[in-house]
Amino acid sequence: MTEVLNPQDIEELREILRFRKELSLTLIKRTVISILIMIVPMILLKGILFVIALGLVLLVTIIIHYQICSKPINQIKKDLRLRLKWVELLSVEIISHKKPSKQVRMSNGLKVGLAEFETHGTSIEEVAEGKNYLIEYASNSEYIFKITQN
Repeated sequence: MTEVLNPQDIEELREILRFRKELSLTLIKRTVISILIMIVPMILLKGILFVIALGLVLLVTIIIHYQICSKPINQIKKDLRLRLKWVELLSVEIISHKKPSKQVRMSNGLKVGLAEFETHGTSIEEVAEGKNYLIEYASNSEYIFKITQN
């Protein structure tokens, strides 16, 4: 079921958007500094190696910047434009302990970090497969507004 975002949720999304934009600018600054530092040895190498190395660095930088900064910023902007959130009663399907940031996959495929449950007042030990939770989240960025045990 969808609901309209309340002012508090909108402010949370705007705060996250500001943080992501600052992160993006910091990443761009560090990348420019790194490229400038790398140019000095590349000038000494000269020739085709210089062009290949610089192209590779720029390609990797663009890919990393998109994944870390641009994609989440665009998703949050979409959520702010739509001003809708999903409120669903979901059950825990799988608790993944393989990754360092342990995740829970819900019945609709939504992946939620175990730390999110703790942030919203549910201890990690209480989270078990088959338990139901009422989750409010943004549709595009999948930002969790609220988790309550049902």
